[in-house]
Amino acid sequence: MLLQDIQEKVNDFVLTNPKNIVENPEMISTPPTSSDRMQIWELPLIGVASATDALWETFKQPDIIGLHHMNPTEWLSGAKSVIVYFLPYTQRIREANRIQGKTATEWLYGRWEGEILNMALRRFIVELV
Repeated sequence: MLLQDIQEKVNDFVLTNPKNIVENPEMISTPPTSSDRMQIWELPLIGVASATDALWETFKQPDIIGLHHMNPTEWLSGAKSVIVYFLPYTQRIREANRIQGKTATEWLYGRWEGEILNMALRRFIVELV
């Protein structure tokens, strides 16, 4: 499967999944306060690397991670590729969390309810590839 195909399917999953929406946030800290539905994640960034790439060895250096780090082929025999993704919070959550001295309610929703989508996305990618 090509990276572009994975990206398209993952984007569709993230954008259309109801787990990416907080339907009725009780109180939002960013003025103006709102109980409107809130999307948690924007489109993910996705990358693929060879499981045998020599770069994995650099993680074993003491000033990076250390000797305890296991390369992909050390913990999964026969691994060919590693798929990684990053889910960025929406602008609404990022801006709300810039308020000094307090954690934004939006971020709390994103952290806890957003993890539900993150778990579902991991399962989706495993089934996809």
